[in-house]
Amino acid sequence: MPSDEEKGNGPEELVGFADVASFLADDKEHSSSIYRRYERLAARNLLYLQAELRELELELEELDRDDTDARSDVADMLAAMDWQDAPDSATEDNSPNEKEARRKKLIFKLRGKIKESQKAVLRNAQMLELQRPSKQVHDAFQVYFKNKDKRNPFPRLAGNNADLYDSRDDLISLVSTRDEDRLTTFLRHHCPTFFRRSTKASTSSTTVQSLSEYRLGVVVGSINIIVAAAMLFGAIFNLFYINSQTKRLGIVAGYTIAFALCVGLLTNARRSEIFSACAAYAAVLVVFVSGNLGNG
Repeated sequence: MPSDEEKGNGPEELVGFADVASFLADDKEHSSSIYRRYERLAARNLLYLQAELRELELELEELDRDDTDARSDVADMLAAMDWQDAPDSATEDNSPNEKEARRKKLIFKLRGKIKESQKAVLRNAQMLELQRPSKQVHDAFQVYFKNKDKRNPFPRLAGNNADLYDSRDDLISLVSTRDEDRLTTFLRHHCPTFFRRSTKASTSSTTVQSLSEYRLGVVVGSINIIVAAAMLFGAIFNLFYINSQTKRLGIVAGYTIAFALCVGLLTNARRSEIFSACAAYAAVLVVFVSGNLGNG
């Protein structure tokens, strides 16, 4: 039996979660991979775990105080000093071994709870490292998710999930841009028209305009290469045709300052890296001048 594509009807459109999942999977640059952070719930969960640990801590401190008050009881002291001496299960209430059985049970409970708490803290720290999506990505995704390009817009997920992506502050993007340089940020916010791309799910007729990270990266890389070459060969060209040492010194100083500005404005280099790069750049120009490689 011929398929829908062979009949010319195209693929059947999906709805609901299947539709949204298909759209996310078909984005080859994965810029649309944005999800809820649930920051408030995560913080609340950590607070609950913290409260549970506090209760266990207080219970353990109470047992420790009892040990201090009962130093005359040799059996209690041995149980507090020797793990093997403590019973594995509680005996009759108020028996000599009841307190130590309680302690051992408490320690086992503490061991599991503190492991759960530490894992939750570390996972939350990893989540906080993920950035929220850019405004352009969020707006483009909302056009798709809310069907804003339709005559009668409606969310692709209904019920409690209809407003799932409304708050950009509680969203995370799986594509990290934390190390993004200043030039990339400038082009992203001021020249988005040059980097627009069309994203269309294989099972949907909706086309969403978004920003191509690949094109943006190519343009930024090309600009960096051109500027670096111009700063180096431009300085050498000017130094070659100037005989005055005073003018040469001024050119070296001017190009070094310009190079520092370019590195500082076009990259995300730290101050120590800018200093090292400028020192190396100035050294190249000084070697050119001192080696009498110019015209005269």
